[in-house]
Amino acid sequence: MSGDGRRAEHPPGGFDPVAASDAELARYGYPRRPDRATQPQAYQRWRSVVLRPTTRTAALFGPPSQVPPRPPGGVINPGGWGDQPGFQTTTQIWAGRATRVDYSQYPIQTMYGTWTVPRIVQPPNGGRETYSCASWIGLDGWDGADGQLIQAGTTVGVVQGSTQNEVWFEWYPAKQKPITNFDFAAGDVISCTIDVTGRDGEDFINEVYVTWSNVTTGKSVDGPQPRPNSFPGYTNPVPAPGFTANWILELVQPTAPSPPAVLPQFGSIYYDDSWAYTDGPEVLLNAGQGSLITMVDSAGYGIAQPVPLNPALTDTAFRVDYLGPGGSS
Repeated sequence: MSGDGRRAEHPPGGFDPVAASDAELARYGYPRRPDRATQPQAYQRWRSVVLRPTTRTAALFGPPSQVPPRPPGGVINPGGWGDQPGFQTTTQIWAGRATRVDYSQYPIQTMYGTWTVPRIVQPPNGGRETYSCASWIGLDGWDGADGQLIQAGTTVGVVQGSTQNEVWFEWYPAKQKPITNFDFAAGDVISCTIDVTGRDGEDFINEVYVTWSNVTTGKSVDGPQPRPNSFPGYTNPVPAPGFTANWILELVQPTAPSPPAVLPQFGSIYYDDSWAYTDGPEVLLNAGQGSLITMVDSAGYGIAQPVPLNPALTDTAFRVDYLGPGGSS
């Protein structure tokens, strides 16, 4: 598939997604509805999302970012992947949570995530004018630099003293695509959905439909994203089957910064509605089932850490705390 795929129509006034047919949901760009009988929990959560009031607009994309694609996850702790909730691991550019379904099960159909845009300030390591971080949701990419990773999120940063905030999509290892008609500010609540709308003959994902919503302003943008035909500089990166869901804070390196970007001070970033469901009998995933990923510096000190919230209240919410250089908060 090539180009930007088929853009959904906007729904007519008074459109009710809960009462709509599956064909109407696809026509108007809504995520696929879980089966109410076999996926009751996913259905109730889907219902709460699609009934959220918002003004929808087609996403407009600017030129691809010149930032070179980077290996997903950075350097992974030799402890590897854990299938049990609370398994702890480390990377040099990610903090957050990731979970997966077994390869013998149905792959992920739709994933959701919500986060609060942080108010960032200069990190306390002296004189840096470039600091940037991103919050995003994504499918796959955890198993190494050779795997495709489907991501959508927001970036807040300062590059050489100039504020640069962005909302974007990326089908790693292709270049990131910025969106030019979505506004947000510190303190806004951003919600994002990635819905798998196409698979190839080997059942790898070849199209997704993505929605970015500013819950605070009531505005959203959406559109299809097909798998790129090629990934310049990479030889046959492993396609994405959709078995891993990620909810991540990432240290972002802008284009050729000098000196390199560092992680800004952000206090705590809250993530909620962090869940996904599979394309089959109900398997409902959430961040609470996943690994805890701590971001570490080159010396191995923790600089950003995920913190589970009270599981009696919700298993879809957590926060990421800034620890600072050398792991000191």
